[in-house]
Amino acid sequence: MATVVAMSDIPPPPPPPQPGNQPYPSPSTGPAPAPYQMPSYGAPGPGGPGGPTFTPFQQTPAAAGRPKKALWAMILGILGVTLCFWLGIPAIVAIVLGALGLREIKASGGTRPGKGMAIAGVVLGILGVLATAGFVAVVVTEVAGTKSVFDLEVGDCVELPDDGETIVRIEDFACDEPHGAEVISVGDLGSGSDPYPGDDEMAELVAAECIPDFEDYVGIPYADSVYDIFPITPTEDGWEDDQTYVCLAFERGEELTESIEGAER
Repeated sequence: MATVVAMSDIPPPPPPPQPGNQPYPSPSTGPAPAPYQMPSYGAPGPGGPGGPTFTPFQQTPAAAGRPKKALWAMILGILGVTLCFWLGIPAIVAIVLGALGLREIKASGGTRPGKGMAIAGVVLGILGVLATAGFVAVVVTEVAGTKSVFDLEVGDCVELPDDGETIVRIEDFACDEPHGAEVISVGDLGSGSDPYPGDDEMAELVAAECIPDFEDYVGIPYADSVYDIFPITPTEDGWEDDQTYVCLAFERGEELTESIEGAER
């Protein structure tokens, strides 16, 4: 038998929920938050897409080696000072290379070393040029007013050498100026193919030539004269190349102030 339920026996439905009294929060109208934050990466690196990226090292260009011009400038500058008798060639080259080296260093923005050597080369080169000029001045002074022994002629008025002195050049004067001696005889004693005669025989050979020439030049025999003879003879080492002898007349303890040719004293 069926049971009939009267409408009055059915409980009324619950009232609709009111704002502010909800047991659960309303869903947000915005996007749902991500469950976790993914790390962000840049462009794919060596490890592949999404892998970490690497910034390459920024290498500063290595400074170039010091210019060879600077090194050679300093070396030649030193040679120019110490070897000034080479007519200053190393010194001049040192100045040029030093200047070129400084130009290269300046053009590199200071990255190239060697500036100190280049400056040293220029300074030493200048000193070398000055030293060469001084050396040349000394040589010119020494040569000026002198004459090679091999170029002496009868009648030349010269200084009197020291005994035993080996000479190549001798100072010459005008005969009306004070001087020490006068050339009275010049000649050769043989040829280079002949053996060196020795000191004693050399003295005899020279005397045999000079004593007669003395009388012819001064006007009286050597034994009667106030003048003495000073022989300049070849050395044993130089005998093969030159056999020239020179005889000078001089007065002991006195300077000559005129030619003694025909003096008859």
